[in-house]
Amino acid sequence: MFRLARAATRAPRTARPLSTTPPTRDALLYLEHRDGKLNAGTLSALTAAQKVNGKVVGVIAGSESISSAIDSARRLPLSRLLVAHSEQYDHHPPSTLAPLLKTLMEKDDSLTHLFAAHTAVGKNVLPRAAALLDTSIIADILSLEDGGEVFTRGIYAGNAISTVKSGESRKVVSVRATAFDGADSSSSDQVVVEEVAPVQVKDHAPHVSEEMTLTARPDLGSAARVVSGGRALKSAENFGSIIEPLADSLGAAIGASRAAVDSGYADNSLQVGQTGKIVAPELYMAIGISGAIQHLAGMKDSKLIVAVNKSSENSHWIEMNQDADSKRRNSQSWQTSHSSNPSLSFLPTEIASHLPTTSSALDYLDLHGTVEAVWSAGERLQRGFYEMEDRVRQLIDTNATSKRSLEMGRELLRMISELRSMDTEKLHRQLPSVHLQVQMEAVSERLKSVIAASASASASTSTFTAEQAAVVLEKWDEIRRLVEAEVHTKAQMVEHGFDSARTAIEWALARAQNGARLIQFSELPDAWKNNEHILTGYRFIPIHNNKSELFRSAFTWHNETVNVQTHLWAAVGVALLFAYHIAAPHPAWVAHDSTWSDNLVMMGFLLAALKCLVFSSLWHIHAGCADKRIFEHYACVDYVGISSLITASVTGVTYYGLYCDDVTRNTLLTFIISNAIAGSYLPFTESFNRKESRGYRIGFFVYMAICGAAPILAMVHYHSLANTLSFLAPLIPSLLFYVVGLVVYALQIPECLAPGRFDFAFASHNAWHIAVAAAIFLHYRAIVSMHASRYLFASS
Repeated sequence: MFRLARAATRAPRTARPLSTTPPTRDALLYLEHRDGKLNAGTLSALTAAQKVNGKVVGVIAGSESISSAIDSARRLPLSRLLVAHSEQYDHHPPSTLAPLLKTLMEKDDSLTHLFAAHTAVGKNVLPRAAALLDTSIIADILSLEDGGEVFTRGIYAGNAISTVKSGESRKVVSVRATAFDGADSSSSDQVVVEEVAPVQVKDHAPHVSEEMTLTARPDLGSAARVVSGGRALKSAENFGSIIEPLADSLGAAIGASRAAVDSGYADNSLQVGQTGKIVAPELYMAIGISGAIQHLAGMKDSKLIVAVNKSSENSHWIEMNQDADSKRRNSQSWQTSHSSNPSLSFLPTEIASHLPTTSSALDYLDLHGTVEAVWSAGERLQRGFYEMEDRVRQLIDTNATSKRSLEMGRELLRMISELRSMDTEKLHRQLPSVHLQVQMEAVSERLKSVIAASASASASTSTFTAEQAAVVLEKWDEIRRLVEAEVHTKAQMVEHGFDSARTAIEWALARAQNGARLIQFSELPDAWKNNEHILTGYRFIPIHNNKSELFRSAFTWHNETVNVQTHLWAAVGVALLFAYHIAAPHPAWVAHDSTWSDNLVMMGFLLAALKCLVFSSLWHIHAGCADKRIFEHYACVDYVGISSLITASVTGVTYYGLYCDDVTRNTLLTFIISNAIAGSYLPFTESFNRKESRGYRIGFFVYMAICGAAPILAMVHYHSLANTLSFLAPLIPSLLFYVVGLVVYALQIPECLAPGRFDFAFASHNAWHIAVAAAIFLHYRAIVSMHASRYLFASS
């Protein structure tokens, strides 16, 4: 808009017909090379760049030794080939390459996209180039549409696909090589080569040395066949004696799971997965790999997957290699074989025979390599466990001779149930402590002692054979391995989550210039995002030594200014009323026959209202705080203020409406105050403050308000409906303000109809604040009116 305004002040130009030709959008492609050869991923990046509505310009950089790479590049379908000769570009240092790419992009206005392969080099260079161009990087794309305006990329380890539409004038994009076919590199046409001057960079990091692992096998990233080994191989010797000969006979590259790499079976350069290399060969063989989600993220695009695993029912490999019909047939055959296989019923026959059905808990207890059976089997598994435990208790009471075997089964069930029901939050609190491992060791020892005690009993009373005991211990060992692997996986997820959160906060602080400027909704970390219809005007202020800067922001213009000021000034008015009640025991508008308890109820309401308004203002001041703990603490403080106001409002109505009925009044007041205590506790629980719990929060406060219906029903019972309605009529104006304000706030009107237009004023939260402030004064007036008519109503 600024440029348009400036253009309007210039001299008028001759009118030209509007052009319907789309703007030129050319792409600059960085050609990665090594030892005179172009990287295979670069050819895939070229295919992606060709989907942009424009030409593709290649750039290659290095010393004079890159002549063979230049010859290969000239046979690519490029419009131009830019060459920068300089030794400072050897080995692809990001500190020198990024300024070169920035200069080339800015020199030619038609270049709107910068592409490179999502390799180690691309991941090093492109983020720097994007920062120099003051734009965002769109990393590891799987496809692009709309002439390079819309992109898709994997998230959550490839389990979901995110569609990204970029409005940036320049786009920096890295391309997943396995998602695009390589471009034709055998063209007979020679691309024109243009020399470009190197960009001199001071104090760039010099290249010191490079150590390469030489192998005669194909490169893992581009091989047509890959053989990977996992932790089940148990040693580096087994890995070498099994995987290497198989790979050599197939002419395949060698890969490994992270567990195998961490165990020292294979070199780190062979790791396949989310934190390793991403491959898409024609044939992928997974030897002794369970199929963890992080590993699947690195090879899920393989054309044919062969999984060699003891577990024929591993759900991950089945889902990747079968279509829906075959998966359905496989599931049916698995259930049949499971139900008919007695060796899988590792529990005592007394327990197994008393299960409700063979398809409930016992089906899930065949873990056999599926982590989900322990961690996320859901409600059906819970029901199976609970029903089984009830049967066990009944058997203990009625059959003392098999008590020991039942104790062992119950002990195992209890442990599995605890592990299965352990949610992510509980697991996070235990990491990196050894509590879980100690607990599992204790159960292992308990199982062994119970089995030993059962074996020492007489043959007539022992229900466990040596074979059954061995099956139980083997099954428990299998569960332990699964849980340990899952704990390792979840520890990685926690670490990744912390890193992502820290990066998001650092990015927001950088965009906010450490609180000096306002930022957009899209630039906020997820924990700070509340109303997606308010697009701009957000503070993000770090707290260093004090909060003075944060409190000064309460008197500057941003999207919380109206919220802060409305309740601050309302708090001033309530404070003056409260002070007048203290100074004048009988205010002019209050009946002179009021007792100390009557005045206490009025002053209690004013104090609760003051508390609500001040706490609300404090929360909206701290909504712009970059410290998550302080941010969340003051959100809880705001909820406590709301609970206090609701409680005081209902208390006043109850006190004056049941003025002469002490028993009923005091009973209801006790119940109402109990709700207030809950309202002061719940806001400080973690689940109550989550973004997805917004509806529950509103519902809880509505429930507290509805509790006012109990005293109203008592009034109707004692004084008739007509008299009650007449007595409560002064409450109608305040209730209307509360209800209308709450509906507007809950529906986020009007900003949901025009996002971005009401960022600074007239948004739903502003309306809610004004409604609450007005309702407080109207409710006080209603309490004064009910106080004046309390005796008349009591005698009706």
